[in-house]
Amino acid sequence: QELGTGEALISFLDAKGSPSVVERAMVIAPCSRMGPVTEDERNGLINHSPVYGKYEDDVDRESAYEMLQKGFQASTEQQNNPPAKGKEVAVDDGILGGLKDILFGTTGPRGGKKDGVVQTMAKSAAR
Repeated sequence: QELGTGEALISFLDAKGSPSVVERAMVIAPCSRMGPVTEDERNGLINHSPVYGKYEDDVDRESAYEMLQKGFQASTEQQNNPPAKGKEVAVDDGILGGLKDILFGTTGPRGGKKDGVVQTMAKSAAR
């Protein structure tokens, strides 16, 4: 059998998303259109949409990549600019900083904490 004028083969998806059996259907020609909508029809659909006004403005938010790059640049600037002479040196620098790390532990580059001698002794005493 062949399709006649105004007939089409159609298939719908069921509730699970599987296609149903293909069936012959009649197409109502005067109400159907094959082709693009006109600019006026398009604007009418957009203006009467429930989300009209929400997505019209372009927003350029800062991406995660840009945030990481900014943090990376800040850390490299910090490394390239050592503290000036004549100013007080932070406790984290030099021998005092090393001693503090040994006694009280350190934090790794990804946030992991390593116990120092004081924490190890406290845990041992608690057992």
